[in-house]
Amino acid sequence: MALILLITHSLYAQKKLGLYLSKEDYMNHKISYFSNGQNGIRIKLNEFLGSKFVIVRNEGKKQLIAKSSIFGYSLDNKDYRYFKNQPFRIEDTSGFYLYSSLQRIEVGKWAKPQKFYFFSVKPNSPILSLSIPKLEDEYFSYTAFIDALESSFKADKELSVYDKNHRALKIKYLYKKYAL
Repeated sequence: MALILLITHSLYAQKKLGLYLSKEDYMNHKISYFSNGQNGIRIKLNEFLGSKFVIVRNEGKKQLIAKSSIFGYSLDNKDYRYFKNQPFRIEDTSGFYLYSSLQRIEVGKWAKPQKFYFFSVKPNSPILSLSIPKLEDEYFSYTAFIDALESSFKADKELSVYDKNHRALKIKYLYKKYAL
């Protein structure tokens, strides 16, 4: 219980938090209900409780906003998109959209957070797990990209390897080289 209260409090105390009400708002960097911890607007994301709503308090009034009705949010200059009421951090938008999500993985008696990667073809299309078969399904018409994908990666976990030479995930580099 103390952990939940601490997490909830930390989300209220963030310096910069605001909502993107639509895909267009995100594309234009138009934030609604901006909260900086001092302007009287408070936003509670309810990420840890599985809630379907974001709570906005403004001038003493409480407003519930369905996560399914908004695009996402910006938290300390990092953007997130909601998909099926779950937040996904937007990692990269060039070519295809790349997202990440921290998920708890059971390891013996403990659970530890692990980063998983996801993608979408467009900013408002479904978010899919980053895997070779799903990339092949979505980009089947980009034969040069599919050939590079199949020759460069043997397992899905290799898709999230960072390429220091190109300063990007290797999959993003290959997409830019062969699909754009």
